Amino acid sequence: MSTTTITPPLPTGPATIINRHLKAEWTKLRTLPSTWRTAALAGALAVGFTAAVDLSQLSRHSMTAQQYQSFDATSASLFGVIIAATLLGALAVRTITAEYATGMIRTTFSAMPARQIVLGAKAATVAAFVFPIALLVDIAGFALGQQIFTGDHLQVALSHPGVPRAIVFGAVAAS
Repeated sequence: MSTTTITPPLPTGPATIINRHLKAEWTKLRTLPSTWRTAALAGALAVGFTAAVDLSQLSRHSMTAQQYQSFDATSASLFGVIIAATLLGALAVRTITAEYATGMIRTTFSAMPARQIVLGAKAATVAAFVFPIALLVDIAGFALGQQIFTGDHLQVALSHPGVPRAIVFGAVAAS
């Protein structure tokens, strides 16, 4: 005696389709070792360059009273966001172009023919991956910069007006 198993059709609503695309792109992004290497390199270089820039600003012989008054410790501490944005931007470009270079994009579009949704899922996935990394880099760079500036009494607190906004928008700009 045999039994017939009937599998119900998969849900096909718009939210389900987008969710499938996001899961597929997340799997592609997280399984590449180069993704994690790029993220680690971006973090290390961004914090390192921030420290170098902050130390070089303090190595100036002396600041005039006007320079001391106009010194922006927040901006100086967030220099690394430029480095992080550049490297993480390269990760975003590589995420899309790698499939085109290998020809695997044909397979992707065969499995998921809605090109706008595929490309939107790629962009959303990379942005969701990059934002926390950039935020962490900004916080680490800010903390390190403020430690460097403490000796000359140039530091600002995290609660200083505009500092949280600068940190968050720096991460948004990188993603």
